[in-house]
Amino acid sequence: MKMDADLDHGPIIEQAAFNIPEDASRGSIEKEVVSIAFKLISNGLGLLSKEENVNVVQQNHELATFTRPLEKNDGYLELDIVLKAIQGNSISKEELPMLIKEFHNTNKIDYSTSLYSAATTIWNMYRALHGWPGVWTIFTHNGQQKRLKLLEVKIINNLLQLITVQIEGKNPVDFNTFSKAYNLK
Repeated sequence: MKMDADLDHGPIIEQAAFNIPEDASRGSIEKEVVSIAFKLISNGLGLLSKEENVNVVQQNHELATFTRPLEKNDGYLELDIVLKAIQGNSISKEELPMLIKEFHNTNKIDYSTSLYSAATTIWNMYRALHGWPGVWTIFTHNGQQKRLKLLEVKIINNLLQLITVQIEGKNPVDFNTFSKAYNLK
């Protein structure tokens, strides 16, 4: 991209598309992007060093989507949504996590679907937010609210499988051990 005064705004010198597999994580996508970016930057710098008039393509700003810096609370999931995802149930658009609702509203994305797969919704949030801020929920144990981080999840047959979880301030444990100790199913 040829830089101008705005963020992610200038004309495109080179670009590449790549497929994102359904099981890709943020880390695996970042590795792929770095590899592709290295090749594009190397080639682009070669073009710029040899020619004064490099062919560029103006971005279609009408197709742009916008976001904001992530915050810790962006990874929050209502416990009911997590439980529905484990059971393979759907959620309504009103139940979507706040981050997804905000993105849809900011980018004027139509809610054409009335029901969403809870498992797929959480899986996609996990893939996008893995690392930081991560995805987490709040559960109550002995009258106290506790933050539960979902460190490793999988989706199998439209059911969310919690693999590794962590109560804030504690060590990570497998979900089966956690659910037996805290009676959460």
